Amino acid sequence: TLAATLHPETLVLPCDVQHDAEIAAVFSHIQQAHGGLDFLVHGVAFASRDDLTGGFTQTSREGFRTALDISAYSLIALARGAQPLMQA
Repeated sequence: TLAATLHPETLVLPCDVQHDAEIAAVFSHIQQAHGGLDFLVHGVAFASRDDLTGGFTQTSREGFRTALDISAYSLIALARGAQPLMQA
């Protein structure tokens, strides 16, 4: 993976931000491996190919909901998981 080329011990974990259980598992693993967290960087964005290739007014309601959930709400969900690991 790209991470392994940067440093052989780089931690890479799967995390589908639409599933709270996967988010919890990631932060649990980080807690066990490192004991805490100093900061969180959110760089997640998604929209379906159909909604990106069609005209703006052709965006589906479901496509918009999915894009909003993954691109925006995921920041809240990830911050909720990270917060307990950032306690001083």
